[in-house]
Amino acid sequence: MTPSSSDGNPIPRGIEVLVKKASVDADFKRLLLDRRARAAEEIGLELSPSEAAMLNAVPVAQLEAIIAQTVVSPMTRAAFLGRAAAAMLAALAGSSGLAGAAGVSRGVSPVRPPVPADGFVLCEETNYRGIVSHDLLDAAAFRDRVALADRTNRLLAHAHALAAKAWGEDPAHKDVAFPLPLPGPLRCVRLEVFADRDAGVAARNRRQDEDAKRADAAAQVEGARLAALSKAAREAEMKRLELLRAAQQLFEDQLKKLLAAGVVPPSPMPPGGVRPDVPLGPSPVGPPAAGGVRPDRP
Repeated sequence: MTPSSSDGNPIPRGIEVLVKKASVDADFKRLLLDRRARAAEEIGLELSPSEAAMLNAVPVAQLEAIIAQTVVSPMTRAAFLGRAAAAMLAALAGSSGLAGAAGVSRGVSPVRPPVPADGFVLCEETNYRGIVSHDLLDAAAFRDRVALADRTNRLLAHAHALAAKAWGEDPAHKDVAFPLPLPGPLRCVRLEVFADRDAGVAARNRRQDEDAKRADAAAQVEGARLAALSKAAREAEMKRLELLRAAQQLFEDQLKKLLAAGVVPPSPMPPGGVRPDVPLGPSPVGPPAAGGVRPDRP
């Protein structure tokens, strides 16, 4: 997605407002999942055509994952519990302004000790579609995974551009715009470090069980959403999802080619990409996104 959020995440301001409100308001969450861009009308929020298109293109499961990982600070929570988009936009502007105000500190991320060479890292990963997973890696494998995620992030925009170009050159898609928004960054962060592998495996298995339950719940919600549509609407939605999956596959193929060819990434990711020694924040939408919206910090 276009990098224009209040705190530097690649999430447009309008979508950021909707996702943050949905994270604190269960009724609005259901409305957003069901009506997508039209939900903005309920709070008097005007989305740009590009924002509306991006939001409408995000699969329900991914949007639910983004909302679930979004955190709203106590300082702005009241605004997002209200019904006025103007107040929410002001809250975003105010929270981002605090970061640069003289004499105001938003806290310092704690310096975490390095992982012992014989330690095992329980890590949390978020892919470009906002899907969260967990794994247990030894110290060397964890460093390699973080390095790969960082390198991959720096190739996402290039792979997306190549995929969009290939899509447009395909006669089968001559009248269909490339439906995949710019993907959000991959994230790989450490949650815990274990000296004992068995303890780490047990912790990983618990996390993976939770991942599976979330995936099942999201699949049920998506199934119920499709079942509630009329036959014509369901056919149209299935066609949209089919095109989106084709675009995702094309993007992933291009990304794999770039990685296999050893393409040198053009520049580092901005702050908020892969941060191996800081607990995972929400992942941006993007596609995640995307994985979520970065939480406001008092």
